[in-house]
Amino acid sequence: MSKISFLDIDGVILSGVDWLRPENRAASVLLESARDRMAIYREHVKFNASAITLVNALCTAASAQLVLMSSWRRTHRPADVRDLLTGHGIDRRLWHVDYACPVVGGKRDDVYAWLGSHDDVTAWVALDDEADSEGLPDVGIDGADGLTSASFRVAARVLGADATPVLGCHLEQEHIEQLAENGIGETDIGLARWLEFDRGDGSERPPSRLLRDSSYARATSGSSRAQFERRFRDYLDSRRLTDLS
Repeated sequence: MSKISFLDIDGVILSGVDWLRPENRAASVLLESARDRMAIYREHVKFNASAITLVNALCTAASAQLVLMSSWRRTHRPADVRDLLTGHGIDRRLWHVDYACPVVGGKRDDVYAWLGSHDDVTAWVALDDEADSEGLPDVGIDGADGLTSASFRVAARVLGADATPVLGCHLEQEHIEQLAENGIGETDIGLARWLEFDRGDGSERPPSRLLRDSSYARATSGSSRAQFERRFRDYLDSRRLTDLS
């Protein structure tokens, strides 16, 4: 018996926001005239490292395997796409031995054709920002942002996995609202939540613990809140640069 995560690329681990990065904007120019596009994707394009970390974490938590469903299968050798993604951080051990859907029609047809050849599958998800329009179960991925903690939670629930150890401590709604009022976006809050499960040497204080500090809970002055916001942003920046690059 097995569980499967069908993986798309564009809008999931290479989002619209990712293409706004300076290095990816430069890479997009190279892609326009490249004879070997895979070489550009391999050497110049920066994939969304946080989304890739979540893909690995999802499969690990659910004991699931990965199968490629991206339309890249139609223009590149599936083995080359698999190796490209592995080079960008997808855990090689997670790939199913039959690691790519066959090309028989649209993505829905391809996914169900693969499932039809593997009757041992007990649960599966489609990690695709266009799942709904493709006629597949939708876990709520926004192509502009890619796979985030919110869609991770949905996918984990479908696969019967406990997302709590990965996403870290629960943040109360009032805390999220306080952060939003101070200009910290939902994406950063979600990022901080799941980063808590692996803090390296433990020297950094996780964001949700900062939120529970009595000093912050009692804070009424702008200076106290400003200090918290600075510590929170510093934490996010340090984790992005060291753990997710």
